Amino acid sequence: MVSQIQKSIQLVALMTAALVWANATAVCQEFKIETAIYAGDAKLPVAQNVTLFQNDLIVDLKVDFANPPNVLETKIYDSRQKKVTLLDHARSIRLEISDNRLLQMVDGLRRDISQKKDLQFLVSEVFEETEELETSRIVLKSPTIRYQVEGQRPTDSNYLPIHGEFLDIFTRLSASDPGGFPPFARLRLNESIKKMGWIPTSVEIEMGANALVPKGVKMKSTHVLIDGLSTDDLAKIEAAKKQWLGYPVVNLLKFRGIDQTASADNQSGETTATK
Repeated sequence: MVSQIQKSIQLVALMTAALVWANATAVCQEFKIETAIYAGDAKLPVAQNVTLFQNDLIVDLKVDFANPPNVLETKIYDSRQKKVTLLDHARSIRLEISDNRLLQMVDGLRRDISQKKDLQFLVSEVFEETEELETSRIVLKSPTIRYQVEGQRPTDSNYLPIHGEFLDIFTRLSASDPGGFPPFARLRLNESIKKMGWIPTSVEIEMGANALVPKGVKMKSTHVLIDGLSTDDLAKIEAAKKQWLGYPVVNLLKFRGIDQTASADNQSGETTATK
């Protein structure tokens, strides 16, 4: 009887140790993705980003082409607090939006677009999906929009949950920007990327002429996944944290420059932009 109890205790101890080890492994994921964005058939990028993943924190840096590059814009997502923060370095201000508020903005934009006949396709477009597993490629095609994604499975599958959050949160952010592209088609693409368990290596979009882009659009982004974070990467994260804490919070209208008279005393950071 005593032997059986001892075996049970040992089994519980082993299971507990395994769980602790698994959790420690899951929360110690550090990696980065370097992104370059190309317009049309251009050979040189028009923009580039470095996205740093450290446990539950994502720091996305839009950088210029200097050597070393300067940080132009910073976006921070805290998965634990379910909040995204945008830093405007030129004005030293920040905007904070909760996940729930961002979802409300997306729903509001969906209702607005649904009422405009010439833009309804942005919400209602139906995509045909083709999976080319031998080339790690997905193609999504509708009457107006065509996406092509090439991807890779990360060496560590623990990257995928936080990367999936990154895809959706940063796509939804466009709903907070009057000049942003509506997120609905890209959110549909995100579903396919997450389903495949991939991190994209390239994403191409072609859109025919329509009421939103009369001349159509063709864009491509390339993505390089790098395991681990360098000392320089960690320093960038610490600098972003200090700016996060040091910049005063403003509301959405002021941050987006929609209402230049908006009071800096309004600290909600979640006012919906009117159109």
